[in-house]
Amino acid sequence: MAHLQPITPLTIEAIYAHEWVGNAWSDGPAFASVAGFASDSSRPTVERAGALRCMARNGMGLTGDDAGDGLTDAELVLEFMQDQ
Repeated sequence: MAHLQPITPLTIEAIYAHEWVGNAWSDGPAFASVAGFASDSSRPTVERAGALRCMARNGMGLTGDDAGDGLTDAELVLEFMQDQ
């Protein structure tokens, strides 16, 4: 079971492959992993935004603009970082 566990190793491939449960309690450690990944400015912006969109869609059930589809990768990461 992937729930209640952080995503390791913390790579974009592991984030995309993660099995999301769909609730904040079970996915909390994975949410924290993605937040750390997306906050890491040494990672490419496209990967940081991809991780955020993956979490929004698969972990939170969001779609469209709620999942960041209306924003460029840079805009999505900037918006996320402003909320941190």
